[in-house]
Amino acid sequence: MVNSASQSIAEFKSKRMGGLLNGFSSTVSAPSIIGTTLSGSASERMARSAPKKSSTAFMDNIRKSGERQHATFMQGIQQKTQAAAAAKSMSPGAALGAAAGSRIPNGNIPKGASGQMGAAGYGGRYGLTVPASQAFTSLEGAYAKKFGMGLGVNDGYRSYQKQVEAKQRYGSKAATPGSSVHGWGQALDLGGPIQNQNSAQHAWLRQNAAQFGWYWVGQRYGEPWHWEYRPQ
Repeated sequence: MVNSASQSIAEFKSKRMGGLLNGFSSTVSAPSIIGTTLSGSASERMARSAPKKSSTAFMDNIRKSGERQHATFMQGIQQKTQAAAAAKSMSPGAALGAAAGSRIPNGNIPKGASGQMGAAGYGGRYGLTVPASQAFTSLEGAYAKKFGMGLGVNDGYRSYQKQVEAKQRYGSKAATPGSSVHGWGQALDLGGPIQNQNSAQHAWLRQNAAQFGWYWVGQRYGEPWHWEYRPQ
């Protein structure tokens, strides 16, 4: 009986101590679980708030690409504006030469050959391009109604060799061979009363020729006779 009682007491103590130990373990381990959860949440928050290097680099690339595209776009606009201004300052004949380049040598275009920039060729009257010739015919018709006579023409299309001769004869007053508007078939040297800028005929021409696309460009050089076709 004594042994049984002692054994029962020992078992009771063992179970009680085991329960206490188990409770203690549960109590101790709980904070570590909570700590892990809290620690994980803090890590996530820090990760979200920290700057992402890859995203920043990506946005930088997008910004730089946009800046490059804008610069290219603005450069294109500037080049077009400059080209338009340069073309506007040229006569159509000079612009024709600039557009054609070496493919169509000034003063060497055979009669009836295909031209550029809307010029149908040098098959017009006096070797002019067809549009210039048609415009001059209309101008001459209006002039004839006013004065009862046509417009005299001393020179129209001028070959390269003829321009060389003109340069040798007139020096600085003549265009450099290869650049003359005569060589592009868009200039005329008129004769008769038009050679006198004080004549009634010249005054009429100054007032009306522009309606037909013809202008007294010779005014720059003291040449009453030199007129050029410059369609608007």
